[in-house]
Amino acid sequence: MQVWRRLAPIDYRHARRLWRVVRLIGWNALLTIVGLALIGIAGETYFRLTKPFMNPELPKQFVPGVGILWEPNAAIRWTNGTDFWTVTYSNSLGFLDREPIAPEQATAGCHISIIGDSFVDAKEVSIADKVQVQLEKLGRAALLHQDITASAFGHSNTGQFNQLPFYEQYARKLYPNLVVLVFVPNDFRDNSPHMKMIWHGLAPGRHPHLSATLRDDGSLELHPPDPDYREFIVPSHIPLDVHILNRASRFSWFATKLEEWHKNLFSESEYERRIIRNLESLRQQLNYPKDLLAGLEPRPLRFRQIYDEEFTRENPVPIYQEAIGLTGLALREFKARTERDGAALVILTSYHMGGRDSARFAVLNDLAAAQRIPVISQHDYIRRQGREVMEGHWPNDSHWNEQGHQWAAEAVLEWLEQNPQVCAARTAQ
Repeated sequence: MQVWRRLAPIDYRHARRLWRVVRLIGWNALLTIVGLALIGIAGETYFRLTKPFMNPELPKQFVPGVGILWEPNAAIRWTNGTDFWTVTYSNSLGFLDREPIAPEQATAGCHISIIGDSFVDAKEVSIADKVQVQLEKLGRAALLHQDITASAFGHSNTGQFNQLPFYEQYARKLYPNLVVLVFVPNDFRDNSPHMKMIWHGLAPGRHPHLSATLRDDGSLELHPPDPDYREFIVPSHIPLDVHILNRASRFSWFATKLEEWHKNLFSESEYERRIIRNLESLRQQLNYPKDLLAGLEPRPLRFRQIYDEEFTRENPVPIYQEAIGLTGLALREFKARTERDGAALVILTSYHMGGRDSARFAVLNDLAAAQRIPVISQHDYIRRQGREVMEGHWPNDSHWNEQGHQWAAEAVLEWLEQNPQVCAARTAQ
């Protein structure tokens, strides 16, 4: 009893105050969590109502003698998460265009076949907005005496050598009056098997599309598309998948920002490792020209700027000069084939190539002049309209938007009006 009496009485007022503070913090935390959840639900609902999908769907097939194309009559879903969400159906040939017209319909008027890479593939816009459709609409209005028809044959990551089967297997069967090669800066790189080894890890002579190498005597050797090309790809580290949110959510802004942050933090070092790994694999190739990489600096920034400054007359690095030379040979092959078939050939450069005062444009123009191939500069056409080239592409993607496709069609049409003999009627061969 003595001990009990010495203990101070418990002051329950402090405990009650502490409980009130804890309860207040708890309620505030709960309300914050509920509020954030409601904002998330509202955001998710908004994006589900306004964004049809977040994950691309790219069903492909391998066509012997041609290479990788889209599966016929398949839905191609494509988005960059911020600018466009397109669902385009491939035609029966595996290209993102309308069904090809009958040859007799093509020969009845003036038919134009457009060949290129992702700019002609054009997953970013609907078929109704693509250059070939715009060209038909504008051509029929401007050239009332001609029935303008157009077709497009394009696929991503292809250069002119890779695209030769697009012409041989498909375009020439429509007896085109004019073949338009859409040329973008990375076509220099895509025409070179050694550049593709560095960029994509593809072994020379083992590409998913037609490719070309030079023999020791300087002659050209064409390699057919290889269905087993994956077995020869340089192994590459798979980067962290930052699209986890996209698999269950359409909260595109946050997912896209997360991807940007990840790239800024990690991609440069991974990119450098991949380039160096591919370079080492290239050096180990038995038929590798030992002096090809002389003067080459495997720095990521240098490679990312490759199409801005590397393919010029002033750059002495052998691998770039090889890519320029192979591009010239690819143009020669196209010229020979179209001349054989009685079709005119012209090159349309995307605005990325710059205008006629650009160093890289000058290199291409010299190559084209050697084969007597006219070159149309989209860059110069846009400037003559008093517009800015940036209006022709998406804010977060360098491919043509609807305006870019329209300007491409207008530039080709302007050239046609200056060369009316091209659309003279000719009989099917």
